[in-house]
Amino acid sequence: MRRFLTNFNILLSRLSSLSGGSSQLHHARFGFAHELAPVTGHDLDGTHLLLGRSPMGGIYRVSPSKMRPELGHMMVIAPPRSGKSMLAASKILTWPGSIIIVDIKG
Repeated sequence: MRRFLTNFNILLSRLSSLSGGSSQLHHARFGFAHELAPVTGHDLDGTHLLLGRSPMGGIYRVSPSKMRPELGHMMVIAPPRSGKSMLAASKILTWPGSIIIVDIKG
């Protein structure tokens, strides 16, 4: 059911983006669901970097591709008490490759 809702949300996002541009002063915005479809999934079957949760119960993750066989850097910026340390600890413990960690607070 969650996969159906995610796909339906992506379809609605794609249809709503066809309405044309707006006359706003700036064009910065959050990504639409159809623009985030390549990084949206429901499982972590393989080497992925977990980015977050989607509103429909899926997860945002980045995986290697033919064009980019190695995953790059990841920076997490969030307010205090939002789960940054827990995300880092889970990635450190489950990552199959090498990791370089820079901790400015020691």
